[in-house]
Amino acid sequence: MDTIVETKNGKIEGFIENGINKWYGIPYAKPPIGELRFRRSVPYDSWEGIKPCKKFGKKPVQFMKKVKLSSSKLESEDCLFLNVWRKNSEAKKLPVYVWIHGGYLHYGDSSDPLFDGSHFAEEDIVYVNINYRLGPMGCYDFSLYNPDRYDSNCTFSDQILALTWVKENIEAFGGDSNNITIAGESSGGCSVCALLTSPKTKGLFQKVICQSGLPDSFPTKKTMKMAMDLFLSYLNITPETIDTISTIDTERLKKATNKLNKNLSKVHPGCYMPGIMYDDLLPEDCYDCIKKGYTEGVKLIVGTTLDEGSFFYLLHTYPDTWKKVKEYCDICNFEKDFSEVENVYTHLKTEKKKVIDVNTDLLFLVGSTKLADCQSAVEDVWMYKFNYAPLLLKMIGLDATHGIDVSICNKNADKDYLWFMTPSKAKRQLMKEMFGSWVNFAKTGDPNGDHLPVEWKKYDTTHRMTYFFNESSELVENPVKDKFELWKELKYDPPVQDQK
Repeated sequence: MDTIVETKNGKIEGFIENGINKWYGIPYAKPPIGELRFRRSVPYDSWEGIKPCKKFGKKPVQFMKKVKLSSSKLESEDCLFLNVWRKNSEAKKLPVYVWIHGGYLHYGDSSDPLFDGSHFAEEDIVYVNINYRLGPMGCYDFSLYNPDRYDSNCTFSDQILALTWVKENIEAFGGDSNNITIAGESSGGCSVCALLTSPKTKGLFQKVICQSGLPDSFPTKKTMKMAMDLFLSYLNITPETIDTISTIDTERLKKATNKLNKNLSKVHPGCYMPGIMYDDLLPEDCYDCIKKGYTEGVKLIVGTTLDEGSFFYLLHTYPDTWKKVKEYCDICNFEKDFSEVENVYTHLKTEKKKVIDVNTDLLFLVGSTKLADCQSAVEDVWMYKFNYAPLLLKMIGLDATHGIDVSICNKNADKDYLWFMTPSKAKRQLMKEMFGSWVNFAKTGDPNGDHLPVEWKKYDTTHRMTYFFNESSELVENPVKDKFELWKELKYDPPVQDQK
């Protein structure tokens, strides 16, 4: 295939490497700077001539210093780019796979080696990944204070516009615009939950893979306002002086964001950092959107890792003692006696393990199960749990923690230092099963094939069949029964507290 491709905006030129055609740094939206800062994304203008797309675009501005891994010189507010991989062949109508990276909607970018799409391309899939605005640049709602000058859900608008670009242009790369799968992990999983259930995305994709998403994490206007008021106080900005935000330096935003991340759960226990929120792009929670028919015709794979909560226990961002778990239940007006919580987790020997399991269940497992329950009423669903822990993580007590499946599903474990001590046989088998399932799902809408040792049966609310990825993978019936029944009605509705 020629590396010069004509998109609807103009011609772009990529390059060939190891039999894979690659196009990096394709702009899909105007730079969100100047008058477009803190506004929803706008389609990129057309150009004359051939635009070189041979290197990654700048990373979105990264927030939260404790997870910052790269130089700020590589960051820019002008960051709305996407990348494409496909095999160097003349094949047409190839399935399309779009990856949306995680990072708490505050860090991460599409150039990470763990998100390299070469292995998907080798399987005759057109692989796309995207940048989108992070933290205050896209997820903080300044429209609460001046709706005429600022927009809500700028990050979500980036993602929707990127998928619109894919739908309109992917056939030029040999892709099938009617066979698109979107996938993401962590905040990328949250993003695909929102994209799945938004009324604004109908027809942009046919399949979704939600890895460790948090379907219950989207801020309401109430919880967003609680976080935003605290954030403004750290910037020494008042609602009356909100328009100073339009020219504020990103380093000042970073300092306030780190302070917010450190203190938000102390001021408002259980409150999430700002992210994709409920507004016209996402009018109500995922489950109600599904019941209203927004997701009909979209197949779903959804799942979690066994020890999701160990990562958040380490960061102390959610309840990290049994006492705080009790306090969280009180905030949520938990209608059952707390002794029922004690009974469900009584088999665990240490307080730490109990707290980790509670965080795993409240943040990920219950919401993912509710999502599977709802979507299985309208379309095919498959559910999984990733239970294997690399040796290094076992040694430090994180076990099969949040994010450990990312390099496995992309077949890039050899680029992931967390897997370097794990025997190659285990890595190869896990990649064969998980990557193979993702490839088959993207191609056919069914994850099954010779790569799996047992049939991965469809999910239903009676049996809740769940595929366990492990050294000896297996299919398990309703592994979440007691935990799901315990927590399924819990709703986070914190009181507004004085900020100190």
